[in-house]
Amino acid sequence: MKDKVTQLTASRKQLLQQLPDLSTILPGSISLGNRQVRQIPIPNELKKEVEESLRAFAQMQKVLKQIAQVNLELFKERKRRRP
Repeated sequence: MKDKVTQLTASRKQLLQQLPDLSTILPGSISLGNRQVRQIPIPNELKKEVEESLRAFAQMQKVLKQIAQVNLELFKERKRRRP
């Protein structure tokens, strides 16, 4: 069985491969609710592209949080192994 550091490193590598194309990300949402935010009208012909970019941003945030958690676990494991 692989040791924990090897497992965590492999997990991090797999998560990195799940990141979307970062050149397309957009923060925000289509349905903005009642919050006071900056609104940008979206022409119908761009709606699909904007929706995909918003999903990419959300996916990036999710994966980055997972990578940060793996990095924290790696740090803890390496610290534990120190003499």
